[in-house]
Amino acid sequence: MNTIQLYLAIGDEKKSKTANHNEKIQIKIEIDTEPPPHARVQNRLVLNPVSFYVLTLHQSDLFAGKMHAALYRAWKGRVKGRDWYDIIWYITNKVPLSLTYLASCMRQAGNLHVDESLTRNRLLELVYEKIEAIDWASAKADMHPFISDPERLDIWSPLYFHELLSHIAVENT
Repeated sequence: MNTIQLYLAIGDEKKSKTANHNEKIQIKIEIDTEPPPHARVQNRLVLNPVSFYVLTLHQSDLFAGKMHAALYRAWKGRVKGRDWYDIIWYITNKVPLSLTYLASCMRQAGNLHVDESLTRNRLLELVYEKIEAIDWASAKADMHPFISDPERLDIWSPLYFHELLSHIAVENT
C-alpha cells in the first residue's frame, strides 16, 4: 500500500498557568494514494479541539483494514498488539467487518487470488491460524505503554481471541 504520512502538532501558543508546556499532542495522518476498490467513505463530525467534518472510511471498512493489518502486517518480525487491541474494540462495539473491502485489500496485496472468494468461515480460518502463531507475550508487551492497567491484558491468549472472534459480525457490501 502506498501512503503519504503527515504529522500535525497541536499546541497552545498562549501560556496557560494550568497547561503542561512540555506536553505535545501529535496526530499522524496517513493518506492511501492507491486505495483498494470498494471503499465507502462518510463525513464524520469531530468535536474536539474544534468542530469540523472529516471524510473518512466507513467503520466496517476501517475494521476490514485493521483485520488485514493484523493478518498480514510484517512489523519487524514482531506482533503489533495494538492491532489486536483495536480488533477487540471493533468486536465489542458490534461494528461489522466488511468482507467485500477486506477481500479487496487482500487481492490488492496479493493475499487472495482474483478467483477466490472470502466468506465469514474462511476469514475465521485465517484469523484462527494467525492467533495460534502469535507470541502473545510480545503482543502484551507492545501494549504496556498505552494502557494504565496492564492486568487487563492477562486475558489475552489464543483461547480468548478464538472465543472473541465467535462474536464477529460481517457484512457483504
